[in-house]
Amino acid sequence: MDILDLKQGSNLKIYEKGKDYYVTGHHYINEEKGNDSWFAVTAYNKYDKNNNECIENHSSDENAILAVRLSDIDHIEIFNGPSES
Repeated sequence: MDILDLKQGSNLKIYEKGKDYYVTGHHYINEEKGNDSWFAVTAYNKYDKNNNECIENHSSDENAILAVRLSDIDHIEIFNGPSES
């Protein structure tokens, strides 16, 4: 939680275990519940890991929400915007 920018928002690139795609989206909400912890992204896209081709596009729909259990995640890349001076 310390590395997510909850004020300005963070963009995430999510790699799930055993999947041949990755997901990008805007951090929306999360819940910490031990082994059942999860988070959600909005305006998400799915991309093929092999060729980076978009296979599912919801980038223009802020109502498109994808929830993922943290236990299903291999790793996440977090992109925060520039901070205000």
